[in-house]
Amino acid sequence: NNNNEELNLIKVFNSLKREKNLIILITTISTFLSLIYVNSIKPIFKGSFEIVVKDPMNNRSNFSSKLQGLLKGDLNSNSGDTQELILKSPSVLMPVFEYIKKEYEIKGKDTENMDYKSWLKNELKINFKDGSSVLSTTYFNSDKELIIKVLNKISKRYKDFSKASLEKDLINGIKFL
Repeated sequence: NNNNEELNLIKVFNSLKREKNLIILITTISTFLSLIYVNSIKPIFKGSFEIVVKDPMNNRSNFSSKLQGLLKGDLNSNSGDTQELILKSPSVLMPVFEYIKKEYEIKGKDTENMDYKSWLKNELKINFKDGSSVLSTTYFNSDKELIIKVLNKISKRYKDFSKASLEKDLINGIKFL
């Protein structure tokens, strides 16, 4: 009675010894259910690449954008966020999304409820690395070969977009001059 604050290990050990069958049963059932769950889920693979995206506000050939920024008083615009939104837009990635839908249909998967926004949110992660102009693109899927094909298509779309954007900036710069 004097040692109310002390833990009596003998009583704890005897209690565990009495309930050993219940403990073994719970442990066995939990292990068995965990193994069933782990074997039933599909593995999800990840592929990624990084691209350096030039900031149009720092591009010397983009005179009209610089002038517009100065006229608006927008000296410190965060065009990296704008670039990220442009690169995530359907105008850039919709052909890749359509390709994925076709691939899913060939494999017999249901694509009726598949939409661009949920695909972008669940399977594709696109963001700039902190404080840099490096765009990190990661794609998640259970098909390794599809990951490689999709990442190559996304990379090509980014390159085409970048080339078209540069050509447009050069044309606008020439018109401005």
